[in-house]
Amino acid sequence: MYCNSVFDRIKLFRMIVLRFSKFVLLVIITLTLAISCKSKKHLKSESNINSLEEVLGKGWQCYAAPDEFKKAGIVLEYTKDKLYVFDSDYSDKSISGNSAIGSINYSLNTNYGGVLQLLQGLSLFSPDSNISANLSRNTIVSVNYKNTKKHVISGITAQTIAFDYSKRKLVPTSRYFLIRESQSALDLNIEIEKSVLDTLFGSIEVAKFAKASSNKFSEGKNSYVLKNEYKQALGICTLVTELDIKRGATGIQKVTLSNNPHYIPHEINISKK
Repeated sequence: MYCNSVFDRIKLFRMIVLRFSKFVLLVIITLTLAISCKSKKHLKSESNINSLEEVLGKGWQCYAAPDEFKKAGIVLEYTKDKLYVFDSDYSDKSISGNSAIGSINYSLNTNYGGVLQLLQGLSLFSPDSNISANLSRNTIVSVNYKNTKKHVISGITAQTIAFDYSKRKLVPTSRYFLIRESQSALDLNIEIEKSVLDTLFGSIEVAKFAKASSNKFSEGKNSYVLKNEYKQALGICTLVTELDIKRGATGIQKVTLSNNPHYIPHEINISKK
């Protein structure tokens, strides 16, 4: 009688443990799915710009910070300090035509530093040396471009540029990149969360800018929209290839075009030397 009672208790204990294990497993699966869905929702904005790059084709790169140097025919120098700087301009030899992307909208995951570079590149705010915000903090920027065009450097012109660079004295520690093709825009609207601009520049400074630039600055419920029209088109997407430099033992260098596309970070601004 006693033994049966013990066995029954053991059997009951096993059933309780088994049911509890199933409950714990169910909770873990539920939490995993919830986290996964949240992550996908967070990454959704980035997929917009990625889908645009997929439409344009392999090697294309689009930017949160457009500027006058992101256009076909520009040669960039990538320095040992990891900076992209303007080196030379062959853009007058590019061929221009209508862009297949027309008016485009996309969102991009970036950080406060990327927003600061974007605004500096467009000369919308004067950089303040007292900025103490955490520039690595993530945010989302929404962009709309209109009046877009495509620009292309032909194969013959690209070979000529490579030959020109063969005769130049190049910095040994630098790499050089040619923008073969580009997409540009004359009109752009940029939507940025209020908290981002207020954190970077202070709400008082932002209010002053809004008052002085009412024609290109509007305030929404939770965001600011910056509107700009330019006489000179800004580069918004590029197809970049590296100038492959081979230096011989006799000091003679040969520059050819690499077959592999090069990707420049989304938030990068190209600056003059």
